[in-house]
Amino acid sequence: MADRTEEARGMIQRYVAKKVVAELNGKLFEHEPATFRFEFADPEELWSALQEDHEDYLGEWDPLSTVPVASVCKFQESDGDEMGYVFAWLFLDWSHGGNVPRVLATTSDRWKIDGAYTVPSLKDLCLKVL
Repeated sequence: MADRTEEARGMIQRYVAKKVVAELNGKLFEHEPATFRFEFADPEELWSALQEDHEDYLGEWDPLSTVPVASVCKFQESDGDEMGYVFAWLFLDWSHGGNVPRVLATTSDRWKIDGAYTVPSLKDLCLKVL
């Protein structure tokens, strides 16, 4: 499997180091509808952080085809520039085959690569930079 990290970096470049939010119905995270905040980061750095905190759950994950791109928390106006409690992560997922990744969401209590928790692209999240 090809390493998709550079491709992922290019796809998230406009969101890195910016305050990014989206109003979602909650389906991706098995959460009530809300506004969520996304912190996009370099995939290699995010993968290292995920391994440090969640290594037991990531043993079968391939960071070359399922590339982490963002941490997720519920958006609170009062949070300012700081992220709130991070409970989910977004991955660009090429593991299903094809040249276009889907966006996969996982949570701290659900580490599955499952089509039920995906959207076709980042565009489908209707992300807004504040």
